[in-house]
Amino acid sequence: MSRIDAHRRSLLLLSLLFTLGAVGLDHQRRTADAAEARAASAPRAATNARAVPKAQAPAQGRPLRVLFVGNGLTSANDLPLMVAQLARAAGEPRPFFFETELKSAASLQTHLEEVRVLKRLDEGPWDAVVLQEQSQRLGFLPRLREKRSNSYARQLHEEIGKVGARTVFFETFARREGDFTNFAFDAYRVMQQRVSEGYRLIAIELEAELVQVGTLWQWVIETRPALRLWNEDGILPSTAGSYLAACAFYAHFYGKSPVGNPYLAGLDPTDASHLQLAASSLVEGDRVLIEGRAHALAQRHAEGEPARREAERAEQAQLDSAALQARRIHERIAADRREQAVYLARFRVPIRVYSADRCRACKRAIRYMQRAGLSYEELHVDDDPSAAAAMAKLNPRGSVPTIEVGSRTMIGWDPRRFETLLDKAVPEHL
Repeated sequence: MSRIDAHRRSLLLLSLLFTLGAVGLDHQRRTADAAEARAASAPRAATNARAVPKAQAPAQGRPLRVLFVGNGLTSANDLPLMVAQLARAAGEPRPFFFETELKSAASLQTHLEEVRVLKRLDEGPWDAVVLQEQSQRLGFLPRLREKRSNSYARQLHEEIGKVGARTVFFETFARREGDFTNFAFDAYRVMQQRVSEGYRLIAIELEAELVQVGTLWQWVIETRPALRLWNEDGILPSTAGSYLAACAFYAHFYGKSPVGNPYLAGLDPTDASHLQLAASSLVEGDRVLIEGRAHALAQRHAEGEPARREAERAEQAQLDSAALQARRIHERIAADRREQAVYLARFRVPIRVYSADRCRACKRAIRYMQRAGLSYEELHVDDDPSAAAAMAKLNPRGSVPTIEVGSRTMIGWDPRRFETLLDKAVPEHL
């Protein structure tokens, strides 16, 4: 090997070593840069996570799915949407998803017979199904309530159980003037007591859940009578009434008090807070209602509240007028019933006519009774010795016609005398 070749080989070896060293330094520099970048980005990521407000974080968990079945008491002011807005404003991790099967003036019987509700159940899954009965039916007397409402509630409860959902009864509020259609001397508080009792009994029987909106409604009326809960018709709820129900359903489904919720449905903040306080009793117990009632009464007493007193006097006058009207209606109904009973008793009075074939007066008497629609028994003394003997005891002279009207007897035929005897016999057969 020449000296030139040896020198070239040495230069090549030095060049190779220099290249390998440069590559190693570059790798170390890149590794260090990557580590520095990770170290620098870690605190920034933590800072960004803390900067995201909790209310703006995306909702976690599947939605709470509820189907509402009822009528205008639920659809008025879009009650289910109010519940969803309360949940959204509170930042609930489970958003409130709802569907409705609502029809004006419908009862549970209507929904069951029209079958649509059964199809909606199959469109689940549902966590709960809210059943709201027509406003009067669960306030009926027990036997009619069983026939017109409870029997259908049981069938719907069974269908709800088949799809794995919970039955929740919406205890409705009574009508402002009571149920005068079915109860002559009714009033709001009396009707509310019947309705609440009806819902409570069916919920206990079926081991179903119950949202006592009607009970909370009465508490609000007692503590803040100026707050208008009904619409103008005294049947459907106002915005405040629907908001009270929405707060009650929010408290029931989420187990949290609605007090302080920023969603107020456009109501005055003071009024909305009072309604939230009422609904919070479903979570915090009756203590809230008792303390709230005491506070409201004390405040009203301290302020004197002349407008409230005037409103109470006007309300009492209205109740007195309604009671007087109801009493007159009742008296008229009672008089009609007495008159009807007297009229019907005329046809129950036993009448026997002892007659003979050639007796013209007998024929006139029979014809009169037939036209009057009276029941009678005609006995021919010519052909029947026993009839002749019986007539002889009543009329020894044996003249015909001899007529028994109840326990009284007349001989001969006189329409006016016959009617007099018939009227005297009626009281014995009422």
